[in-house]
Amino acid sequence: MQYFADVLLPLALGKPFTYAVTPRDYDILKPGFRVAVSFGKSKIYTAIVVKLHATPPQRYTPKFIEMILEESPSVTLKQLAFWDWLSDYYQSKLGDIVRAALPTTFLLESETIVVKKDISPEIKSALDDDAFLVYEALEVKALSIKEIIEILGVKTAIQEPFDKKIAEMTAEDFVQKVLIESLNVKTLVVGENFKFGKDRISDTKWLHQYSARFETVS
Repeated sequence: MQYFADVLLPLALGKPFTYAVTPRDYDILKPGFRVAVSFGKSKIYTAIVVKLHATPPQRYTPKFIEMILEESPSVTLKQLAFWDWLSDYYQSKLGDIVRAALPTTFLLESETIVVKKDISPEIKSALDDDAFLVYEALEVKALSIKEIIEILGVKTAIQEPFDKKIAEMTAEDFVQKVLIESLNVKTLVVGENFKFGKDRISDTKWLHQYSARFETVS
């Protein structure tokens, strides 16, 4: 059986669009999940799942969702119902409400660009297969989010929201509780000016020193 998900895109659209989902993704997804979908010729957007079903659209062949962006829904059923009410009461497009309601950090788009940071031969040799594949591609050119998805064939990604709890975490707690215990990180790729921990006091040099005690972080 083929499964489908109706999703809201953060665009000036008045209705959900239907995408195909694999049986595995169907078992994971619920209304309120954020997923990455291809819309138009080549762009990728964050969309919100509003309904799961087994009825194919009549007027077009649905694309498959690109990947799941989280482990649990970011949007509640009450919020989805409230968005419907806002759209009806104020005669607003649902897509405009989605864009206004969600933090910009939740709205992944294909235009996001990743650039290469020089690393030592030792660190490069310790990269796992996926990280090495991406790094090799970055040595040729900067990559968009869509290109990285295509290189890895990624179906599931996790975006950790930056909230007050994360902002107040020490660097040690962030590594232990978020990177290791929650996400089980094997390889971590960060930007050139990466800072983290309460008051941004830790950097990549600290991270390399601290991670030496773990086999799971490089």
